[in-house]
Amino acid sequence: MFPQTLRFIAADIENSAKNKIDPNLVLVDLYFFERRHMAKRVPQIVDCVQGARTDFTQSFTASPDSKQPSTSTWYPLESDDLLLKAVCNG
Repeated sequence: MFPQTLRFIAADIENSAKNKIDPNLVLVDLYFFERRHMAKRVPQIVDCVQGARTDFTQSFTASPDSKQPSTSTWYPLESDDLLLKAVCNG
């Protein structure tokens, strides 16, 4: 017997898109699936150079190392993070 999976996250790597101005930034949709709930889509920006991610919003302005102040909260990713590997190395 195996434990029942109650929730998981899937990344839509096939439809991810590099930013035309800064190709180190990649837009990818994450889908959150949970038992007895509707799937939830959360667009994310992944910075392949800095190894960080942030939620994509209309107020998104800059990468975490930019000289301009950013209105986005960036979350660091470990170098072996599966999202970072799938989006940046794929």
